[in-house]
Amino acid sequence: MTRAVDRTIRLERPELIKGAEEESAAATDTAAATAAATAATKAAEKTVSQRKANAAAAAAQPTRAGGKPNAQEDAGTLKLDTLTEEEFDALPESTLAKLRGDDLL
Repeated sequence: MTRAVDRTIRLERPELIKGAEEESAAATDTAAATAAATAATKAAEKTVSQRKANAAAAAAQPTRAGGKPNAQEDAGTLKLDTLTEEEFDALPESTLAKLRGDDLL
């Protein structure tokens, strides 16, 4: 019975159907806009929370230690290529330990 009524209304009074379709389309557009706004809000909240988590993780990291590594410390002052055997033998034990890489701490 409803099929017959729908068919008759479409043929005899299509303006009634257009109003209902427009209302339905408007309701669908409004629902889609609301869903898009909700999704955008959730994405913004997720971004803010992720940035806060990243900032907290960055703050938890230790700062960089100052100074230079041992290899760079003596690089400009001691050139092994130009030392004679006597000069090399005269080097103190602490310098030789650094050259060998004994003190890693």
